[in-house]
Amino acid sequence: MWTASVPWFAGTLDTVSYLLICMFPIFLAKLANGIFIDLTSYKNLMISKKQILRVIDEKEETGNMEPFINKTHEITFKDVDFSYVQGGESVLKKIAFTAGNQKLTAIVGDSGSGKSTILNLVSKYYEAQDGMISIGGKPIENIAAERVLEQISMVDQDVFLFNDTIRDNIRYARPDATDEEIEAACKEANCDGFIRKMEKGYDTPTGENGNLLSGGERQRLSIARAILKNSPILLLDEATANLDIENELAVKQAISNLLKQKKTVVMIAHTLSIVKNADEILVVSSGKIVEHGAHDDLIKKGGKYATMWKAEEQLSV
Repeated sequence: MWTASVPWFAGTLDTVSYLLICMFPIFLAKLANGIFIDLTSYKNLMISKKQILRVIDEKEETGNMEPFINKTHEITFKDVDFSYVQGGESVLKKIAFTAGNQKLTAIVGDSGSGKSTILNLVSKYYEAQDGMISIGGKPIENIAAERVLEQISMVDQDVFLFNDTIRDNIRYARPDATDEEIEAACKEANCDGFIRKMEKGYDTPTGENGNLLSGGERQRLSIARAILKNSPILLLDEATANLDIENELAVKQAISNLLKQKKTVVMIAHTLSIVKNADEILVVSSGKIVEHGAHDDLIKKGGKYATMWKAEEQLSV
């Protein structure tokens, strides 16, 4: 990480590339511990390796580095194909949809169906092999990743935290934020309470990648970051997954507060109840959108979404 920090502080390495290099050893460590030993993780590891090698080889990032200013922030996919390896099997096939400006679009479906890959394409972590992705009518292939990410706040299932204080981890989202603004964001994210119970409060160390905090606490800090950054686009990737009931309820309330802000939101959820009121729900299966519409309409269709909804209802009884 120190090796990457030198060119980053010198201004010769962009923020996206710096984060990729910092996160790669953590990803390797998780693999070594057997947490993510499956085919999807292996593919993600190969993609990360490829991106890091590309960063090392390239002298400057391609794409327009001018400020990315849009009046609207609808996200449009037009017949997008993606595979992890050029010429390999497509993970996404002819994906086409529009996430409306300041609307909530939910993506649901089976594990491994390609849901997270869609978000990774929006944020330019991956690049589509075919089709077009645009934000506010502007194709993102012509815009530098760093400029695209300035427009996006992300809350992921796997939260990345620096080995620093809680305060500075949240301030990372907006370096010029005051302590008062950080604390206000934490109140909205349902984490001010547990932070103040700690001996050092906001100056409490989080540990390497947040290992001194629980999963629910880390997730709420991630939501506080998103609230503080206040970007026009919000991407949520299964933010309530793998949490106990108490933490899941706290995170759901934090997400509810976050969704009150007028943003273009794309949310992946493992439980359908959290996205019932979405403006549009996309049902993804085997890399394709097989259904789309509002909750009530999808229930009436009696297709895959209706089957998933009935199964979830039975589990909750």
